[in-house]
Amino acid sequence: MSLPEERAAAARARVVSAPGLPPVPHSWYYVGSVKALRAPTEITLGTRVYVAFIPEGRAHVLDGRCPHFAARLARGTLSDGCLHCPMHGGRCRPDGTCDGMPSGDEPPPTVRLAWYPTTVKGRHVFFHTSSCNATPMPFFHDVAAEELLPAPPFSFNVEMPWWLVSANGFDGQHFLAAHDRRLVGAPQLMRWDAEFETRATFVVVGTEWRDRVARRLADSRVEMTVRSAGGSLVLVTSRFIGAFIPRRGRWDLLRSIANRRGRRASRAIPRVVLGP
Repeated sequence: MSLPEERAAAARARVVSAPGLPPVPHSWYYVGSVKALRAPTEITLGTRVYVAFIPEGRAHVLDGRCPHFAARLARGTLSDGCLHCPMHGGRCRPDGTCDGMPSGDEPPPTVRLAWYPTTVKGRHVFFHTSSCNATPMPFFHDVAAEELLPAPPFSFNVEMPWWLVSANGFDGQHFLAAHDRRLVGAPQLMRWDAEFETRATFVVVGTEWRDRVARRLADSRVEMTVRSAGGSLVLVTSRFIGAFIPRRGRWDLLRSIANRRGRRASRAIPRVVLGP
């Protein structure tokens, strides 16, 4: 191993060790789109495995391994509203109870899988890793999921723990390097209890077409609120400080940009700009 590789490995070891913090916190996690859950889907968090599926139109998440021989249930099939184990064909109801055994014997009442709370936001499914959780999933302030236009999900892997990924959302250097937003003044701490929330003002310094349109239609200054709920869920809201007043000149500019980028952009951009 070369010296740079040794230093990188040592840095990763220092980052991962965080006294007092669990490897995977009990919180809300993203599962996938409703469309993607037509077949059983596996979720892995740390050493825990879960299975998500949608029988009869409602999303469910259970422990991902069969209590019989620990088979991975995401490799099973859905039939008659039950999840069928791929190894021996045991049937599991959406609430985690056993519906039947291949031998025809009555399953013991203690044979069941843990069930986890789920919610659907904008045709996307989330679940909580605690079966006892009764609190709703945090969401953006003063807006309903139906009022938003969800973007396609994407994923990437980083070699860092969850708490460092969450902290990245409060780093001014990150916003400048990754999003072309330069911090102006000191951030405000809005709350620090079960959730951590800050608010800060940034200047849009980017040169891409989206940044130019933002400065033309609204303002170069944007107020951003970053809210971390449980460490696994980070909600970011941007509000341009300059009030947007629809005028014909600005609307014609928007229509012109949208038309150049096709019919899909023509539908999406007005909804984003003129919506709540």
